[in-house]
Amino acid sequence: MVVNTLELMGYDTIASRGGSEALDVVRSGEKIDLLFTDLIMPGGIDGAKLAHEARRVRPGLPVLLTTGFAAAGADASFLVDDDMHVLRTPYRQPDSPGCCTTS
Repeated sequence: MVVNTLELMGYDTIASRGGSEALDVVRSGEKIDLLFTDLIMPGGIDGAKLAHEARRVRPGLPVLLTTGFAAAGADASFLVDDDMHVLRTPYRQPDSPGCCTTS
């Protein structure tokens, strides 16, 4: 759903089925303007590990994480760096950092 929404908004996306596949894309040299991932993922590489490894490979890569974990009342900020944003679900487009709406 997120990929479809972003593409309808005019963004190019690269979807991955998990953290390992996403790291392969990061390591490939493909142009990436933003890493957007869920914090909680199956398969051994969660969103925080993915973000940290992606930043090791590409220092300064903007990261936006999403999670229902934080929406349940828990604080997930301890999992990520200060300059990484966590977008709690459910969310709307205006909730994302730096987003503005136009009429």
